[in-house]
Amino acid sequence: MSDIDLTTETTSITRDGTTSGCADFDLALKFLADHREDEALDHFELAIASADDLLVRTSAAAHVAALLLGFARPWEVAAFTEQVRPFDQALANYLDSAVCIQFNDPLGALAFLGDRGVPQPSVDRWFPWSIAAVRAVRARALAAAGRLGDAAYELDIAFSENSESSELWESVARIGADPDIDFDVSPYVARLPERLLPQVFGWLNGSPLAGVDIIAEACWLRFGATHALLAAVSWFAPKVDTKRSLDWTVRISQAGGSACPVLDRSETAGVAPADRVRAGAAGALIDEARGRSAVESAALLLSDDQVEALTTELIALAPEVVDSFVVAAATTTVRSLAIATVLCDHDYAEYALAVLVHGLGLRGADDLNNEQFDILVPLPVRVSLAAKAEAAGDLEVATMLRSVHARKAS
Repeated sequence: MSDIDLTTETTSITRDGTTSGCADFDLALKFLADHREDEALDHFELAIASADDLLVRTSAAAHVAALLLGFARPWEVAAFTEQVRPFDQALANYLDSAVCIQFNDPLGALAFLGDRGVPQPSVDRWFPWSIAAVRAVRARALAAAGRLGDAAYELDIAFSENSESSELWESVARIGADPDIDFDVSPYVARLPERLLPQVFGWLNGSPLAGVDIIAEACWLRFGATHALLAAVSWFAPKVDTKRSLDWTVRISQAGGSACPVLDRSETAGVAPADRVRAGAAGALIDEARGRSAVESAALLLSDDQVEALTTELIALAPEVVDSFVVAAATTTVRSLAIATVLCDHDYAEYALAVLVHGLGLRGADDLNNEQFDILVPLPVRVSLAAKAEAAGDLEVATMLRSVHARKAS
């Protein structure tokens, strides 16, 4: 779902407990309450045409607009807010301001909502409109427009009116996640009762991870390692970058928890293989067997052009797992020779020679020409490895290395 989701607090059927009189509309609301958004969208669109009541058709159009925003399809919203505006200008302004936020147009959003004052209420009986939700969008627009003080003031008012709004916490997370904005979330965490921790992090599911991380940091400083916060961290920490994931892992361990986000990250299929290698290497300091296994599994997924750089990186940052990485990554002649060169450059000549010999024994070794070999194993490395091979009594490899001619300078 997108960064603007205006449909997360839907009631079971209608606000006042009555049905709309339109089967398509009522069924759409039921689907929405069951988090079946695709089906809800279809039936709201049907309700626009089938409902006899103009107010139901208007609400159906508003719900379609909100769902399209949730699906990150803001360019389709205008056709539906045009149907809403003649009968509910406040709701149309709210929806159009959210469109502007998705299009990175904060001034456009403020043109719809204004930059201060109590928001005009919606008259829709079914749409989950709230003053807090409007203030949340306004605060985001103000922050994006560079008016951080005004954004903080808007949030202060909103939290004083209703500190238990999912939209407000979403807004705090999104403003906090913006790398160009220096935003302190601690005043809002200071308003947070401990009992709401599980609910707040549930609301933040789908928010930018950087913002969730910032809020969790402030919560940790305020509440410490509560069960609710440990559970929340275990959920999001495997998804943040490896450094932060490791930071949270150490904290959890110090607090007596058993979760290991950095190793969870290393085993997550959706994480890039190179990052999984880094996470596994970091996690090996905590659980060596699990970390090595993760490094080996992820190394198999690397592309050829990643192997050399990661070998260098692991030698510098996690030398204790380099052997596991090398064994798993040296699956072709090209990869083996690239790894051997890095190992030799870092004074692991003995291991480099073993990897070189391994690579020369793989299928495809005969396909390398002199120029390719010279690129993969430069002259200084060949000289060093030839001496090592000669000392080990492997004259064939030593002779082969000395027989490769360096490329002529162009």
